[in-house]
Amino acid sequence: MLTELERQCICSMRPLLAEPALVELEAGTSTAVSFALTDPTGCVRVAAAAEPGLAELELRIVDPEGAGHAAHAHAGPFALLGPEGPVCLDQAGPYRVELRSRRGAGRVAVNVWTAR
Repeated sequence: MLTELERQCICSMRPLLAEPALVELEAGTSTAVSFALTDPTGCVRVAAAAEPGLAELELRIVDPEGAGHAAHAHAGPFALLGPEGPVCLDQAGPYRVELRSRRGAGRVAVNVWTAR
């Protein structure tokens, strides 16, 4: 599901997850996918692709202290966090991508890439 987004939007970046995470979302529910950033000056991009039944998808990066760093909501089955470019984070450590279905349900594939 992520192949087209990767080809168009994730050029010259290294994936932080060995395989895209596949999660199931119901309307109005959320879940999280964890990733680790080892470079304290690292910049990331997050892309998610959902089955057609999921009509509106929201992504958000949350740091180890629980603070949100970037968010993006998109009407449709695709979402890209950092549409203008990678989101730069200020410290290394464990992070998570929170995914929320604002409308619709289905499976979602998500991955995180780093620019460094």
